[in-house]
Amino acid sequence: FESTTSCVTAMAPAQRAKVIAGHVKPAPVSFTELPVVDMARWRQGPEERLRLAQEVCNICHNIGFFQVVNHGVDQEIVDDVFSMMSRFFALP
Repeated sequence: FESTTSCVTAMAPAQRAKVIAGHVKPAPVSFTELPVVDMARWRQGPEERLRLAQEVCNICHNIGFFQVVNHGVDQEIVDDVFSMMSRFFALP
């Protein structure tokens, strides 16, 4: 509940009005680029962490997905996961 409350507090007033019983009803959003979240910001101190968390919250509520960069996961692991996903989604 605490994370939802802080996320709602970070929303614009028009969006806060759409919060009903703890659930956000996001306004339709159109976009032309995939949002990118740079996790290097997480290591820049508590204020930047809060801004990053609010940004991710807003992206999740308004768009629903994003790309994460500078996450620290080895490229070999990322490549293996993509390979496994390709094989999985190629199944009949």
